[in-house]
Amino acid sequence: MAIVPAMIFIKEKEILLFSLLVISLIFLAGQPLAMIKVKSRGVVEIKFIATFLLASIFWLIYLIIIDDWALQIFNALAMMIYFFIIYLYKKYKN
Repeated sequence: MAIVPAMIFIKEKEILLFSLLVISLIFLAGQPLAMIKVKSRGVVEIKFIATFLLASIFWLIYLIIIDDWALQIFNALAMMIYFFIIYLYKKYKN
């Protein structure tokens, strides 16, 4: 909830958004790394990942339309991580 006031009062909104996106990608990349480390799908909920993947696809289409290349890159990286999680989920299926 602190992000909303920060976005209102901080002059460099792009830097804040960029740093938040980098942090979110780092945490997102931790999921497939953990799956590879334990060679198990663990407690991954595939419906959750599929929902985020579908949302990312729609966001990517919107970002292409508005021509925001920076967010396109982050969104494409997130989509690749989601696809990789789904791949690992199927690979480690018992």
